[in-house]
Amino acid sequence: MSETDIVRADDKSAHPLELFFDLVFVYAITQIVSSLVHDLTPAGFGKAALVFWMVWWAWSQYAWGTNGSDIDDIRERVGLLAATAVTFFMAQSLPDAFAEGAAWFALPYAATRALSLFLFWIGVKDDPVYRRAFLTYLPVTSLGLVIAGIGGFVPMPSRVWVWLVAIVADLAATQFAQAGDWALKAGHFAERHGLIVIIALGESIIAVGVASSGSERTSGLVIAIGLGVILSCLLWWTYFDKWWETGEHWLAQEPIETRGQWGRNLYSLMHYPLIAGIIALAVAVEEIVAHPSDPLETPVAVALAGGLALYIGAIAVNAYWARRIVLVGRLVVIALVGLVSFFVSALTGVGVLAVVVVAVLAVAIWERRTQPLAHAPA
Repeated sequence: MSETDIVRADDKSAHPLELFFDLVFVYAITQIVSSLVHDLTPAGFGKAALVFWMVWWAWSQYAWGTNGSDIDDIRERVGLLAATAVTFFMAQSLPDAFAEGAAWFALPYAATRALSLFLFWIGVKDDPVYRRAFLTYLPVTSLGLVIAGIGGFVPMPSRVWVWLVAIVADLAATQFAQAGDWALKAGHFAERHGLIVIIALGESIIAVGVASSGSERTSGLVIAIGLGVILSCLLWWTYFDKWWETGEHWLAQEPIETRGQWGRNLYSLMHYPLIAGIIALAVAVEEIVAHPSDPLETPVAVALAGGLALYIGAIAVNAYWARRIVLVGRLVVIALVGLVSFFVSALTGVGVLAVVVVAVLAVAIWERRTQPLAHAPA
């Protein structure tokens, strides 16, 4: 039996309670999309990116923690249900993150993070290898969540700088954690990240429904709705057709000494721009569906081209980092959509959206026709 087979034999699937917990992050992503739709300015994009990092890092800690835990343990179940309630309050207060009521966001956020660390500790305390690895991460990330909580009481614009310091602490914690041997279960870890991608894609479909609700059914609106839904389907395809399995396979191939670093880079770090790209695309599609016959405005073009670049570019970066594979088709599409979005002023938003759909379809077909990459040599 190979090492990969041994890893898989000791693997597990996502627990139904983890899926239930993820529902509050559906709400959080919805809140971020809604806030960004109403503030398509450079400051609005920056605030959305910052607050989404915080939300993403909170979710990511639970993905790591439940990977090494037994959720059938009553303490883990009760703790995760409590975290669901606390995280809901965090998500509900997201629109106030940069307003006067920021403490209502920051305190539940810090509590959510603290609960994840507590549950992580309970889950690995009887596993000496995993426990030692966790202790390399705990001190600095605890400092980060305390700073994030304090930020809710700091006035703007200083609050932004305080939260940026908290993010630096999060990133520093991952560097310290490299010293540990993280016995990640590759199948569970890949599945958890695949499920959060589906959640984000679900928000992109919801955005189409929200934008079209109550509107008169014109041919332009119907075309815009169809293109928006097709784009969501194609985005699913370009991730799950082979890259989901490929990432899991690459992670499972890694020895325990480096598996934590790979989990951090392939998933915790590079899935942030990937899902941020889905959020930006959801915002762009919502705006286009709401105004299907209007010319594409610059902020919407930024969300559309930038979102697509983040989404398909994240996997291109992963492929190059992991196996030095250059995904030329994805790079060409990023350049093409950028050119069309910003330099073809004759097209309406629907016209540019059609170009994006065709470009992503081309990526899906091209990668489908190439040899499977799940077993690319190390």
